[in-house]
Amino acid sequence: MIALKKVCKDFFMNLSIKYKLIIAFLGIITFISISLGYYSYVSSSNIIENEVSNITLADTKQVSRDINFLQKDINDLSTFICLDPQIQSFIHSNNSMPQNLSHNSYQPNSNPFQSLASLLASKDYISYIGIYANNGSKYYLSSDGSSGISDYNLVKSSNIYGEAKALRGKPLWLSLTNKNQIFITYNKSPKIVMCRTILDTNTFQESGFMFICINISTLEHNYLNNLSSKDRTILLLNHDDEIVAYNNSENSIDLKKQMSEFISKITGDEGERRIVVNNKKTLLTYSTIEETSWKVVNLVSFNDVLTGIRKIIPITLIVTICCLIISMIIALLISHILTAPIKKLLLSMKRVKTGNFKEKVNLKYMDEIGLLGMEYNDMIDNINNLIDKVYKLQISEKEAELKALQAQINPHFLYNTLDSIYWKAQKSKEKDISEMIYALSKLFRLTLNRGDEFTEVKNEKDFIENYLILQKKRFKNKLEYKINISDNILRYKIPKLVLQPFVENSIIHGTEEETGNSIIEICGYLEEDNIKFMIKDNGVGIEESILKKLLDSSPNEKNSEQHNGYAIKNVRNRLELYYNGNYSLKIKSDIGKGTLVEIVIPVVKQELS
Repeated sequence: MIALKKVCKDFFMNLSIKYKLIIAFLGIITFISISLGYYSYVSSSNIIENEVSNITLADTKQVSRDINFLQKDINDLSTFICLDPQIQSFIHSNNSMPQNLSHNSYQPNSNPFQSLASLLASKDYISYIGIYANNGSKYYLSSDGSSGISDYNLVKSSNIYGEAKALRGKPLWLSLTNKNQIFITYNKSPKIVMCRTILDTNTFQESGFMFICINISTLEHNYLNNLSSKDRTILLLNHDDEIVAYNNSENSIDLKKQMSEFISKITGDEGERRIVVNNKKTLLTYSTIEETSWKVVNLVSFNDVLTGIRKIIPITLIVTICCLIISMIIALLISHILTAPIKKLLLSMKRVKTGNFKEKVNLKYMDEIGLLGMEYNDMIDNINNLIDKVYKLQISEKEAELKALQAQINPHFLYNTLDSIYWKAQKSKEKDISEMIYALSKLFRLTLNRGDEFTEVKNEKDFIENYLILQKKRFKNKLEYKINISDNILRYKIPKLVLQPFVENSIIHGTEEETGNSIIEICGYLEEDNIKFMIKDNGVGIEESILKKLLDSSPNEKNSEQHNGYAIKNVRNRLELYYNGNYSLKIKSDIGKGTLVEIVIPVVKQELS
């Protein structure tokens, strides 16, 4: 993945500025178009979902109110029937009325229940009315072809009768299924039924039983199917959350299997929930029927509702493609305008590359590219001036080469001369002279160090030893020195000549000025990951003001009167250059007692050959 990312990055960065601008421009337009399209789609979807939710909930409430009005009308109608004098007379009579009359075959002059028959005729949603009296009489009216009325004792033995009796004349609503259909002998269609006991208006004792039926198909046609469409399902649930009726929706959902899923989402009298039915995002709205506590549930699939809004996607793609085409034309034009001066500058550079140093480029506008062109022209002028100077400097270069050759020859001449003097002194048995000549020769060799800035600690130790040998010959017994540098640091590298200026300073301010013996101690050892050197003398010491100047970190200034002070500053500056603050240089001095110099630098080990 990282390799692919690098390849793509390298490919893009190697493109010309023109194509980079085009790609960037098209990328921005594509991103903006897709983002706006997505935002529009999401926003529109949310708005439509909210609108559908509000409308669906309102429709659900309306259906709930309509069914509530129907059930309340049936309840009021049953109260009217129970109080009707003919019904009261019927439940006290010892004679059973005809039992096989239907509404369609009823003759007004042959039936004392003329008002009941007229009522059934005016309420076309009522399909069946049945009445029982405690004296054994029973009577029914039917308008849907259902016939026969069950035995009253069978009804009394059912749980339905027990529930209705416990209500003492109040209505009980239920749905008739194959399991609880105990009222009608030959039932033609599924029904919902309102049943109640009939009370004697004189004694207020239970004297009969009645039930009024409504065909579920009538209920679905009049109250559910008028809102039906292919994207919604309307259900009527009883107080046991069983499906009583539902519209003939084209949604292929198994209502029985889905019951537990969406019924568990229903809490309270009314509201809405978003659920998933058959892998479809679905809006569930519900409202409770006030009269019976039944519920109307409305299921609307958002997938079908949002079909129209999904047209935004192809429209967005079309708009994006159009924007890309227009953007490509604009990007080509802008990139051509922006890169034309760069191409002009590039062509001028190619001509300069061939040797035409009189080349100039004229750019019209003073933007960044125009300023670049102006600086380019100034650079060409400077090159011309430098070319003139080069010819004048060629002689100086030849002279420098000659001096460099001489500098290369002179050390060899000096070494050979010193060797000749050394051997002559040896032949003349001048031991002191030969030792001094040998020490001086070693001193020169170690000082040059083949031009390297770094040297091994061993070489620096040898340099100090030869330097002190020469000074010992000069001051004889007045100078004593000790060199104690640990063997385990001899192969480490340090900047050359970092110890000698401090040793020289000890001789100048100690041995030369003191009348007594001068003692100089040099030691070096490994301290963790650092090399620590200490140079100690018993000289006159350094005054505090001079010491501050020596340790001052301000830019170095040469002072002919304080040559050694300058050398010490030079050491400090070189340490700062090489180690960038990762070193330590401390000088402690007491007037009349001597000076202690501590140098701590990181270890740099020499590679063994």
